[in-house]
Amino acid sequence: MFPIIIFGQKNLPDNPWVGVNKEYLQIGKKSATFTKGYHFQDFAVKQYLKKGYIVFIAPHISGVYWQYYNVIFFSQDTLILEPVGKDVFRLSKLNEQNQYVFTNSLNGFTFEKLHFTTTIIDISLGVNISISLDIDSSRNSRLKIHDDYMNETNVVTTSMSRIEYNRFIQILSAFNLSNLSEDFENTVQDISKFEARPLRISKDVVFYGNQGRAECSNSVFEIKYNDQIVKCKGCSLVPFYYPALKDFLLTYISSKSYQSGRNPKILY
Repeated sequence: MFPIIIFGQKNLPDNPWVGVNKEYLQIGKKSATFTKGYHFQDFAVKQYLKKGYIVFIAPHISGVYWQYYNVIFFSQDTLILEPVGKDVFRLSKLNEQNQYVFTNSLNGFTFEKLHFTTTIIDISLGVNISISLDIDSSRNSRLKIHDDYMNETNVVTTSMSRIEYNRFIQILSAFNLSNLSEDFENTVQDISKFEARPLRISKDVVFYGNQGRAECSNSVFEIKYNDQIVKCKGCSLVPFYYPALKDFLLTYISSKSYQSGRNPKILY
C-alpha cells in the first residue's frame, strides 16, 4: 500500500508537520525548514520523492551534511520518514521501527486573533515611529503607523488575501506558540546587523534587525488560539526568535504601508 501512495502522488501535502516532541518540519521541492524550540534550521532539498527518497543538505562548521530519508508513507494527515543510516539532523524521536512519525500541524490548530505593537525610537536620528497590527480569523487586518516627530499617521484597514492568510496560518501552526516567553529579553540574544535584514524608514534612516536603537522598542506580541492567549514582550523590535513569523509580520507591515500611499512608510 505504501509504495502505491508514494509513487502515485508527486508532491507532499503543503503543510507543516509536527513531531512527537513538538518539532516542526515543512518540506518543499527545493527547500525545507525545521524548528524545535528556538532552534531554526534551513535545508536545501536535493532529491524530492525520487525513488521514494528525499535528501536534505545543510552547511555545518565541519563541512556540508547530507541526509537521505526514505519516505515510507504520507497522506494529508501523516508523514513517515526513515533515515538512511544515522540521522545527522535528528529531526525527532525515532519509534521502534527506526522511523519518524509526523502529523499535520494544522490539525487541531484554531487561530482567533493576533495583536502586535512595537516602536522604533532613536532621538539622535529624529526617529519615533509606533506600529500596531491586528489580524483576526475573518482575515481582517488593521495596521497603524504613527510618526511622532512628523505628526503623520498611516492607517490601513484591509482584508488579507486567502493566499496571505493561508501562509500566515501555516507559519503560526509550524511554531510551538507555548514556548513564547512573557519576558523575551532573558531568553535569546539579539542577532547582529550583519545577520539581519534592514528596516528602512523614509529615505535615509536604516535600522538592522534588533540593533542600532537608542531606546527600548517596548514590543508586545499577543495571540489567541485554541481558546488560549499567549503574550510576550521585550525591548527588541520583535519580542521572540522565530525568523519565519518575524519576516512575515515585518514584510506584511511594509507592503501594506506602501500600498496605502500615505506616510509614514516602512520598507523591510
